[in-house]
Amino acid sequence: MQIRCTQADHRNQQIMGFCIDSICQDQRPYCNFCLPRHGQHLKKLISVELLNEWIQQRIFRVQNVQQNIQECKLSLDNLLKFLIPYFNFDTQQFPDIGISQIDNMIKSLCQLESCEELLFKQLKQSIEQTQFIIDETLKKERNLKNQKQQFKFQIPNSDPKILILAQQQHLNISKANQNYITFELMNQSSIPQEDKCYAIAIRKDNSIVLAGFGKDIKVFRHEKGLLNQIQLLSEHKNDVLTLNFMKKTNNFASGSFDNLIIIWQETEYYKWDCLQKLNGHSSRIFCLLLNNIDDLIISGSYDKTIKFWKKQNQ
Repeated sequence: MQIRCTQADHRNQQIMGFCIDSICQDQRPYCNFCLPRHGQHLKKLISVELLNEWIQQRIFRVQNVQQNIQECKLSLDNLLKFLIPYFNFDTQQFPDIGISQIDNMIKSLCQLESCEELLFKQLKQSIEQTQFIIDETLKKERNLKNQKQQFKFQIPNSDPKILILAQQQHLNISKANQNYITFELMNQSSIPQEDKCYAIAIRKDNSIVLAGFGKDIKVFRHEKGLLNQIQLLSEHKNDVLTLNFMKKTNNFASGSFDNLIIIWQETEYYKWDCLQKLNGHSSRIFCLLLNNIDDLIISGSYDKTIKFWKKQNQ
């Protein structure tokens, strides 16, 4: 199921993933246009496919905390059982108990006092913070449900004139945010694909279109508005995220989820082969820039680095 971004200026882009940074103030579901707002915590972004796994991990952690608390309670119950005989302790019993046992009892109670000062105060603070976070989370969820419920009840009882006016205002806002360039979908040129497409590049003479479908790069010949596939390139091991034609030649560069940058050389008419693999990043390649004379590539990666690749002796 596809989810679309609700930001007014993001042109209904598809949601790519979710931000899980606890202090982020921006919208958590993000599209391509949202990414710059999360640039300071890219490692806190997860894909749509991984969201359910992340939720399950959070649930497991809560269950783990609950289990630890139950074990702590069991230990405290055992401690109380140990202390119960001393609730009504009378010094008259000293001769019957003996000096050695009294000494051990007092040492144990002294250690418990230190434990109370060190642990119980911290535990109380942690419990209060946890209760606050849980209460705030449940409050937000209740408010959201109440808003949805209130919205459902308000619509049937609203004045039709008010509803029409609100709809017209919404349309006016939408039109104000639109760019008045219009496009026509060429159904005969559409190419249905099952794999995800993260990157497309068009050669400067418009004769070749590159598209990343999963880990493969498909090369299309463009003629009179129609695309015909002429080659399939399968050197990458994971999704292709960026494609860039070079300025002076017909070669191009690709960056992938597999941390690799590959330079593709045109070996014959409309045929490309892998010329070189650049392996210097420790995570996925998000973007590439090439200079005007094709001897410098700049790469940006999820590993928080920007690398400059200089051509030397081919």
